[in-house]
Amino acid sequence: MIRRCSALLLVLAACGGSDTMPEAASQEPQASTPMDEVLGTIEATVDGQPMTWYIVSGDVRGAPYASAVWYRPDDESVLIGIGGFDTQTPPMETFETGENGTPVSYGDYSGPVFTLSFKTGPDPAPYRGTLPNDGMTTLVYMSQATMSEIEFMFIPQSGEVDVTVLELSNGRIRAEGTFSGRLGNVGGEGRFVEVTDGRFSVRGVPHLDEISGE
Repeated sequence: MIRRCSALLLVLAACGGSDTMPEAASQEPQASTPMDEVLGTIEATVDGQPMTWYIVSGDVRGAPYASAVWYRPDDESVLIGIGGFDTQTPPMETFETGENGTPVSYGDYSGPVFTLSFKTGPDPAPYRGTLPNDGMTTLVYMSQATMSEIEFMFIPQSGEVDVTVLELSNGRIRAEGTFSGRLGNVGGEGRFVEVTDGRFSVRGVPHLDEISGE
């Protein structure tokens, strides 16, 4: 499964989220998806190198796109995926998307990407997650944007995520927090990266329905 999932929406629709959403999910208040807007940033030091990723929204050949979305996989939880590019203006006109609106190719973009995902109760609220086994939180670092080449993908071996702000209002998510961890290569080659001083801030995260058109 990891080979095929989008790095930006690792546990959301790229892995079948829109196919499993209950009818109640479509009843959430829906706002209009912002076009060509930076929704926030992810910052961290990766192996001693400070890096910044931008959480973006825009248009992929007439279809709305955002690199952060949320939905309810069941009546007891909210799932949020937040992904970023190392530029505020990735070449979205070259992206390819699947039927549910999530990317299947980054087109001309080949830079690094970083993703955080959270699973909370029905009413999102701040919490602290321990990596990799709390079942609620994960981080994914891609040293090069790809949908299928696992040698570029790193996932937590240890670490923590402190979500200090997590709010749902008028159909949109706002989230802030910090993170750190030791991430290992999915290809099992014994390669690791150390992620320190991580922090994220995003607002206006749309519901998956806004992106998928469901």
